[in-house]
Amino acid sequence: LSIPSFHESTNESGVPQHVAYAILVETPHHTFTVKKRYSEFAAFSNALQVKDVSWELPPKTWFRLTQDAALSDRRARLEAACVDLLQQRPYLALDHSVREFFQLDLFALSVTPSSP
Repeated sequence: LSIPSFHESTNESGVPQHVAYAILVETPHHTFTVKKRYSEFAAFSNALQVKDVSWELPPKTWFRLTQDAALSDRRARLEAACVDLLQQRPYLALDHSVREFFQLDLFALSVTPSSP
């Protein structure tokens, strides 16, 4: 799993609207990309907290991130958080919220948690 890129969407006037992060999911038989906004990462984090799984995301900013350096830093930090989540808790690969967020059932993937 990696987040190799992001895309900033703009409106017709060129004003930035939101940023989507491309999550590259690689399994033994399939590779696909899932696009998620920061707000979706935050909602996923909240869903995990309900299940007593703490997951630390890069902090939410009170201003719009538009500089490439800031967006690249957030991308790298989101990637590290995702990798850490699944490496430290491999059993989560079977959790419905995790499978839904990473769209693992898109290809009816059977993911078996690996040992750390």
